[in-house]
Amino acid sequence: MYPGGPSQGMQNMGFMPATASAAYGAAAPVLAAMPTSAVQLPIKYPDLIYWFSSLNTNEEHNKDGIEFTPYGAVLKEKGFLHLSQLTLDVFTLKDLQEWLGISAGSAVLVMQYAKQDIDDIKAGRITFP
Repeated sequence: MYPGGPSQGMQNMGFMPATASAAYGAAAPVLAAMPTSAVQLPIKYPDLIYWFSSLNTNEEHNKDGIEFTPYGAVLKEKGFLHLSQLTLDVFTLKDLQEWLGISAGSAVLVMQYAKQDIDDIKAGRITFP
């Protein structure tokens, strides 16, 4: 048996460092806290009534003078509540034309503006109340 117990004997024989600083040089390493991943908040999409109304006041989206406001209420009656629901993956342009009673060109504009605003919301370039 080694004086001071087995680990003391191992230290004396050069197998174990006496302290952490001996094992790593002058100072023991400091364990940094693991970085926590940023908490991603859920994306907040505007309701359709608000969004369609906002198209009327947006100079870029309303340069052709189309009155978009009534479309929000029409789609809400059909169960569409938020901008995120306006995707071509779920329904066709023809569906949108029929539901809103609009031309193909106007339906395309609605879908283009929806896609653009969804992309801008995801990228943090725009927010809606």
